[in-house]
Amino acid sequence: MNIGKMNSLTSLRFFAIMTVAVQHLRELIGWTPKSGWATLGVTLFFVLSGFLLTINYKKILTRQDAVKFLWRRFARLYPLYLATFFLSFAVIYFRNLWSGTGYVSTMANLLLLQSWFSSINIHFAYNAAGWAISTLFFFYIAFVFIQFDFRKNFLIMFFFSIISLIISVIYIVDNNSDWFQMHWLLHMLPTNRIMAFLLGMALAKLFMLMFDKLKNLNNFYASCIELLLIVFIFDRLSFCMVLNALVPLISINFNIPQLLTRQLIDVYLLTPLLSGLFIFICGLENGLIS
Repeated sequence: MNIGKMNSLTSLRFFAIMTVAVQHLRELIGWTPKSGWATLGVTLFFVLSGFLLTINYKKILTRQDAVKFLWRRFARLYPLYLATFFLSFAVIYFRNLWSGTGYVSTMANLLLLQSWFSSINIHFAYNAAGWAISTLFFFYIAFVFIQFDFRKNFLIMFFFSIISLIISVIYIVDNNSDWFQMHWLLHMLPTNRIMAFLLGMALAKLFMLMFDKLKNLNNFYASCIELLLIVFIFDRLSFCMVLNALVPLISINFNIPQLLTRQLIDVYLLTPLLSGLFIFICGLENGLIS
């Protein structure tokens, strides 16, 4: 097996991040995209991170390997993260934009722990988009744990995440949680969102297993699959026909509120599945789009 560098997936990071940027900059650019652009972009990035890390790091055997891996991740992310923290801190302080900041919030954001806190005054403080980095760094720690014994530790982390999600759903239903509480639990909480990262890891293992058989996939067939997935992704970014069809079907049959059903299908089923399949086929680099 000789996979080599997958330039198509490196460039895919740009498109994942830009969907997030467009939604967050909608007031500045004067165009409001349909809801969920950021959800797709973040999910795509999480799945892609799990996929690429598993491809690039086959083994982490010692504590030294683990420390070296985590230090490289930290050194790659934190300097820019810290710069944007201080920039947002200065803007908030001198413009008196928001009084919801404080010592706990400041320390949580500096230590990349904000996504563990339910308070909007903490996880959305300063550079609000920084929650994704906080969540992502937990994935890196989990990745090291899994790599020591992939099959066993992957299953442990997967079932741990399933239990976390079930508890979250029960909490939302029992407490009739508002949108902000639901958003934190389903979109931000690391123990729930790691499912997207785990999907990327599992797909990477499957990709490596099947690469020799699939690397010569016909260009026409590869292009057709890529194009079909692009159509479904475009639907998710605009019309949401698939999502709108699934929500009432599942909501009625399982007696779950529609808003909660929509979030669960979007964040934990439809969007990760589309992201994972698109990453998998683009990794082969046999189609016109990839």
